[in-house]
Amino acid sequence: CVIHMSAHTIRPATPSDASSVGALWHSAYYDDPGTASLPDEFLAERNLREFTRRASEKVPHMFVASEAGAAADAPLAGFCVAYRERAEMEQLFVARHARGTGVAARLIAAAERSLAASPTAVTAFLVAFAANARGRRFYEKCGWACAGPVVWPVEISGGNTYPLSLVRYEKRVGEASPQEGGGAAGPEVPPAATQRPTSQARPEDMEASTQASR
Repeated sequence: CVIHMSAHTIRPATPSDASSVGALWHSAYYDDPGTASLPDEFLAERNLREFTRRASEKVPHMFVASEAGAAADAPLAGFCVAYRERAEMEQLFVARHARGTGVAARLIAAAERSLAASPTAVTAFLVAFAANARGRRFYEKCGWACAGPVVWPVEISGGNTYPLSLVRYEKRVGEASPQEGGGAAGPEVPPAATQRPTSQARPEDMEASTQASR
């Protein structure tokens, strides 16, 4: 994945970013074509309050992109989440005004570096809506390989989950430590699919927005 430099700073999120992330998430979520087929009762819970609450919970695992030199309270350009313990790259969103700038590639690169830092993060994964063709094309150009369809339990109210039909992508991002013996990326991650060759990602493809909202 070729990273086109943009005038943005990529950094770990802080608790003060939660409200800005929630606003960006709420705005960008419905840009994903995959949300068009979701039932109204599910979408009713995807509101600003819930996105902000969930953003606050994910801050320890989150990277954000802000415009270089922007005021502290300026809108963010994007964010992503990387869970080392389960080798998952989650919730990559880019604000509308920042799409096409290359910020998505920089965010996904930050997530991959974070996952690769864990000795067990040998094969990382993400899940995406099948209808998000543009986002999927972007992941593939960044070296992620489609591992096929998956039914993914997504968080809803009351501690319950809703089964979403998604597609899973995988990418080898790190090597196991010698004592690990080259083991798998974790108990929930099956062997990696064969990766496709990485090709150059054009700026107009840097719009990868949503993965499954969890």
